[in-house]
Amino acid sequence: MTVDETLQLGPGHHALLMGWLAREAFDALGEIPADDLLRHAVRRYGRQRGQRMAQRAMKRGHPLDWVSYLAYREWRAPEGAHEDRVVALEPQLHMQVTRCPWH
Repeated sequence: MTVDETLQLGPGHHALLMGWLAREAFDALGEIPADDLLRHAVRRYGRQRGQRMAQRAMKRGHPLDWVSYLAYREWRAPEGAHEDRVVALEPQLHMQVTRCPWH
């Protein structure tokens, strides 16, 4: 095993970390405040990631669309771990995900 392989965190690791954080928040704050806190944190994290990806796309003159999202996303599932198909392109993109490592 190489150093690079030992430093890679995947969906299983992320799920464990989130579970441990959630348990600590629930124990310290109670169910409802912890739930509110965790929702806020996940949304904030998602917005920050989205902003970073958008900034990289705009810096290179690319539109903020699905193609740019795919080009500038920050994480890719390992080969074979994610499967999806495009169901519709109009009036908006609709994809059906049939395999996801987060599920």
